[in-house]
Amino acid sequence: MERLVESIHVPCPNAAHGCTVRPAYYDKHNHLQTCGHTPYHCPGEACDFIGTMAVLMDHFSGVHSWPCTTKVRAGKKCPVLQDLGKLCREYLNIRLHDGFYFVLADHTDNSQGAAASASPHYLFLLNVVWQQLVHGISVLCIHPNGTAISGDGQGPSLKEMKCELSYTRFMYGNSHPQLTEHFQKSGFRVASTDLSNGLPGPDGCFQFVVPDSLLADSEKDAILVTARFVID
Repeated sequence: MERLVESIHVPCPNAAHGCTVRPAYYDKHNHLQTCGHTPYHCPGEACDFIGTMAVLMDHFSGVHSWPCTTKVRAGKKCPVLQDLGKLCREYLNIRLHDGFYFVLADHTDNSQGAAASASPHYLFLLNVVWQQLVHGISVLCIHPNGTAISGDGQGPSLKEMKCELSYTRFMYGNSHPQLTEHFQKSGFRVASTDLSNGLPGPDGCFQFVVPDSLLADSEKDAILVTARFVID
């Protein structure tokens, strides 16, 4: 009976979106966690577009003109000393305008060795909202297998995801009457969502807030921050 079950292969539920893999019946759920043809929902208000990761990225730039950075290396929680060179390459300097900014991060589990040749991709959404006296930044992971935002912010099938954001400014000359330099950094867990219920409102869920009084004149329209994404 066990051999009979192992011999049964079924079409991937994403066959309509181009997946030709026929996983074993008992392994269908595991295949769906990394299937590159799983459809994603667009986070745009009143936009009902659904498509694969590659198609969605084209949709972001072609229809909404949203900025996106790809080929970003996702890091580990506690890198060992010999990995410090890789750690430096995991930090990303980005200019965030009000609105959406997307980061497509690659994550390779080295414990799987050569079997991890196809790195899972994680799509992060950074949402910048200007409010009175501050710019607030919230971060979400858009994943078709993510659940609605829960208490711990994690879908049961996803790895734990974290984000580090930092902002630095040095005040030269008389740009500020008292302050000479400023540095702030936050590390936090990133919630995952499949957007089936729409994008959560940003009010009250900012993980990073930069006071407007600290921004240079050149940053009034775009804040320069440093980001790092960690997936365990």
